[in-house]
This record gives sequence, C-alpha cells and structure tokens, in this order.
Amino acid sequence: VRNERLPGDTTYTHQLRAFVRMVNDGEPMPTDAHDAVANMAAIDDIYRRAGLNPRG
Repeated sequence: VRNERLPGDTTYTHQLRAFVRMVNDGEPMPTDAHDAVANMAAIDDIYRRAGLNPRG
C-alpha cells in the first residue's frame, strides 16, 4: 500500500469553508441535494459492478 499526499487543503476543509460562507454570508452551497443523490447513485453502481451490494 502506498499513500500519497497532495498539496492543499482536504475536501473536508473546503466543505467546512463553504458551509461557513453559507451561514455567515448567505452564499449558496456549491452542491445541492440533487448532486448528493447523483453521487450516491454513482457509488452504488460502482459497488454493483464490483459484485457487491450497496448498503441501504
């Protein structure tokens, strides 16, 4: 197993910053519920193609 580190902030940091901007400044989130559902559908499809059952 090889771990690689890329320069820059983690995705969690970006998500937290976007949330803070939404709360403090009323800025819209960069993604919405539709994006989240589409993302989970893609992940479920990856599981199925790997011969696994998606959770839920």
